[in-house]
Amino acid sequence: MNPVRNSEPKQWSRSLISNGVKIVIAAEIFPPDIGGPATYSPKIAQALVEAGHQVSLICYSDKAQKDDYPFTVIRIIRSKFKLHYFKYYRQLKKLTADCDVIYAQGPVSSGWPALKVKKKLGKKFVVKVVGDYAWEQAQNFGLTKLGIDEFQSQKFGGKIGTLQKIERQVCQQADKVIVPSQYLKKIVVGWGVTENKIEVVYNAVDFIAVDPVVKSHEENWLISVGRLVPWKGFETLISITPDIIKDVDNFRLKIVGDGPEMKKLQLLVEKLELDNIVELLGQKTRKDMLAYVHAADLFILNSGYEGLSHVLIEALGLGRPVLASNVGGNPEVIIPGETGDLFEYNNKEEIKNKVISFFKRGIMDKKLLLNDDRKYFFSRFEFAKMIKDTINVLESL
Repeated sequence: MNPVRNSEPKQWSRSLISNGVKIVIAAEIFPPDIGGPATYSPKIAQALVEAGHQVSLICYSDKAQKDDYPFTVIRIIRSKFKLHYFKYYRQLKKLTADCDVIYAQGPVSSGWPALKVKKKLGKKFVVKVVGDYAWEQAQNFGLTKLGIDEFQSQKFGGKIGTLQKIERQVCQQADKVIVPSQYLKKIVVGWGVTENKIEVVYNAVDFIAVDPVVKSHEENWLISVGRLVPWKGFETLISITPDIIKDVDNFRLKIVGDGPEMKKLQLLVEKLELDNIVELLGQKTRKDMLAYVHAADLFILNSGYEGLSHVLIEALGLGRPVLASNVGGNPEVIIPGETGDLFEYNNKEEIKNKVISFFKRGIMDKKLLLNDDRKYFFSRFEFAKMIKDTINVLESL
């Protein structure tokens, strides 16, 4: 499929448009896969084509399928014996032979083969980092209880140690590193990457209008959203609920999301006899998830790590009062007294008191963002700005 070119692109960098840069996007997950990276890759590719560039994209996939995009899509089918990694590298090298820039969507599954191709062919190479994959894997396999900040100073052996080395080597040798928050910039600097190679480009949030889920006016809903993994802190929210219901009438905790901790959380709800108070709603479509967020009397994010939380920004966009842990990129979004309030991650007493205070005394102004700063605040997360800033990074090479 030949890339479609727009002869009159708007709002993009003029020098890039006139040069017609040839870009290979080295993606990892891609539709019909779900998740932030799977949503981002086709959008950035489409926008770059509309800006006048030739774009090809390579990704991993569970099966072959016909794609209808204005850019070439190469799917590498996942295999039982991990041969797909070699096939990905080989195909990426072919695609890159006639390109100017490789834009990898992560430092490991796409970044590592992209770095090898860069060395082989001498191409410019940009990598996007949205988290610490080594830490996430260590958490998922129960190999560490450390938070992401503490994890950075630790050296591991085995698979986790290998992932740490790969992340660092890829970012150190990339021409540019794109991160979605100032917090992640600090993390990557800690990997030995010079600060002037790292560019902060906030992810775009696609705000959509949704009606709230219908609820009883008598009920007080605390809503949280996220993948059910240990560092998202859902166990703590459930654990403090027996104390909250002593002070807050008709309190309900509703959690949207699925993941490996589902069974554990279900058992905790049963153990604490909260079946009529706590509801684990499972995975929802984005529209349905936002309908629950819109219905929240209070939205909460008790996460031990966030690069930059989309759902936090979406909750604010829906006019919901927000409480969030003071970790990662959260303080870049939540400013106490202006856009919400912060608490120490997993601090049961502090979280409990802030939730009770909100419901009993309305301690947080529900019109925090209804002021002259609202437009500026949300402009940082507009799609056009993300594209413009990304193109500026590619232009700087």
